[in-house]
Amino acid sequence: MPQSSGIGMGKLFGISIELHWLSVFFLVFSLLVSVYFFVIILLLLVSILLHEISHSVTAIRNGIKVRKIILILPIGGFSAIDTLGVKPRTEFNIALAGPLSSLLLGSVFGVLVVFAPVGIATQYLQFMFEVNILLGVFNIIPVFPMDGGRMFESYLSLHRSEYDATMLTVKLSTSLIWLILAGTFAFVYVSQASLFYRIYVAVIMIFIAMFLYQGTAAAASLANLKKHTRGINLRHVLTRQFKFVEPDASPSELYSLMRLSRAHVMITKLGEGYGSVSIPYSRLGSVKNAASIAKTIPSFDIKTNAVDAMTMLESSDSSLAAVTSKGRLSGIVTLQNLQAFLSLHVLNKKTAARQA
Repeated sequence: MPQSSGIGMGKLFGISIELHWLSVFFLVFSLLVSVYFFVIILLLLVSILLHEISHSVTAIRNGIKVRKIILILPIGGFSAIDTLGVKPRTEFNIALAGPLSSLLLGSVFGVLVVFAPVGIATQYLQFMFEVNILLGVFNIIPVFPMDGGRMFESYLSLHRSEYDATMLTVKLSTSLIWLILAGTFAFVYVSQASLFYRIYVAVIMIFIAMFLYQGTAAAASLANLKKHTRGINLRHVLTRQFKFVEPDASPSELYSLMRLSRAHVMITKLGEGYGSVSIPYSRLGSVKNAASIAKTIPSFDIKTNAVDAMTMLESSDSSLAAVTSKGRLSGIVTLQNLQAFLSLHVLNKKTAARQA
């Protein structure tokens, strides 16, 4: 998942909620079409949010940090959960929470539809019933990157290696994607519906299949990368090309340090973690000390697998992380350096294998 590319919508249960720009576009477009369509899109976003909240709350109850939730139409939603080191059974429960909540919510709205008087409100209730049941059922399908794919992979991980569990899920995902495409073309061929409707359904299903294929390919690529970089942790990748500054360091002290040491990265202590010190030109008049302009960055233990750290950074708001050893700052690592190091490591292994 790309780094932050949306609008902050506040917090819920202590979790930051972001509205992706695609979702903003859909909301504006729907409002231009009609108020009814706008309300439908809004209700869809609410349903997706409740689905993602279920994942996140389950993670928090298991002591796992949740950084944020991003709502992305037409794809759905994304919960940035720190699943590093999470046991397969716990990961299974986190993945299952979303579909279960959607099915439960859909059932509640289904009951309300039965007893509600006929009117516009009933149409909205009917939509909430249908969309939540669809969210629940669709996400149970064992295909990456859906919840069902993660559930199936987690279940297999109880008895197999992580690599084998992932690759078996990838094979099943690929088969189901081809089945979806075959079913789509069969529908277009045999259906008696209008040509426009058949084309519309085909386009939607092909888009879904492409999304699923991309998620499946990403899972396979990540699994293979982990396999070929086994044993590589942050001890092999970190750099000490930075300067640590005290939180109360003044702007003049920061300037002198940067000028004399030629340090382009300055790190300071922020609460229990660390922050990178940068001075936006627009905030020159409000700079008090290092802590006032520091941005919180992720922290990883030096023994963290390099691929896991890269994956976590890719879904965070920072491309820089602190590396600690026994609770003390040992170095830093950047997303760019991680990607370059791992790519060169794999290339070197393949080159050596060809020459052997």
